[in-house]
Amino acid sequence: MESANPEHRRRCGIFGGTFDPPHIGHAAVARELVEQGDLDGVIWMPARHPPHKADRPMALPGLRLEMVRAVTEGVGGQGWSDLELAREGPSYTVDTLRELRCEYSDIDLVLILGTDQLAEFSTWREPAEVAALARLLVLARQGQDSTAVDPGVDVEWTPAQVTRIDVSSSEIRRLIREGEPFCHLVPEGVAEVIEREWLYRD
Repeated sequence: MESANPEHRRRCGIFGGTFDPPHIGHAAVARELVEQGDLDGVIWMPARHPPHKADRPMALPGLRLEMVRAVTEGVGGQGWSDLELAREGPSYTVDTLRELRCEYSDIDLVLILGTDQLAEFSTWREPAEVAALARLLVLARQGQDSTAVDPGVDVEWTPAQVTRIDVSSSEIRRLIREGEPFCHLVPEGVAEVIEREWLYRD
């Protein structure tokens, strides 16, 4: 991930989440951030045990990673990492960023957040250290004012406007559980994994 221009430090977005499953909204956001120049690239980082969702059952880590790989394969500026999946225990962002900073000291890390995540930022482990290790890029949906969100801690962040796509992983899981059509809401490779593994059915 070295930059061809030594005067330009590459800005690598860290796109974390359970991705259970990853959907067209996730893919659109990652693609748009690169295409409009906010980032030089995006690394999708599926979490093994997200601290804020510890009680919800999830698809197996390997299957969630397979779905993420299906989304990013062949897409310019997109990649993935199993760093958090390979680490036991809760997936704390501060630990992930520390590891990435050691490995990629010549790259500016940019943590991609939603406004809902920013509103809970003070509850994260070492939020000030997270903000010191990576620039915070907050996704403001059309019509939203991210500057009105209070993170509960004194940190700086940059808003990024992205196209709104009304879809969520929880809604997709509900559709699958109830036998409703869902393939239009996920990339083709993700749908193939869901169907093959019979995911999200009771």
